[in-house]
Amino acid sequence: MLAPLHQRRCDVSHRATGNPVMCQWFARLPAADHDAAAAELAGLGALRLCASTTGRSNFMSMMWHRSPTDIMALERQVSERLPRLEVRETVIISNIPKRAGWHLDADGRRLEDFVEVGHHWD
Repeated sequence: MLAPLHQRRCDVSHRATGNPVMCQWFARLPAADHDAAAAELAGLGALRLCASTTGRSNFMSMMWHRSPTDIMALERQVSERLPRLEVRETVIISNIPKRAGWHLDADGRRLEDFVEVGHHWD
């Protein structure tokens, strides 16, 4: 089967989906457990991103939630299902000012000004 010549990306505002709170976990987990842990997290429904990384925290995930209390409930559920996963840092994100180069309004919708890569990185 041939690979597609291009891929489409569809992005949606987390607020528009009824999930105004984002949570990012930086965790430690034996590398051999990463695939199984990613599959387990995906099955819980809140996962938006999961990545294996290197260093002291070698497993990262980002989830969307309806409220901050959902984060604690999910952390309890995950600790029961993945006892070897050690969450080392939790980052709670309530506002995203920019996504994929576009500035966003308070509802997470794209505004007309686009930030081009270039001198902004100097």
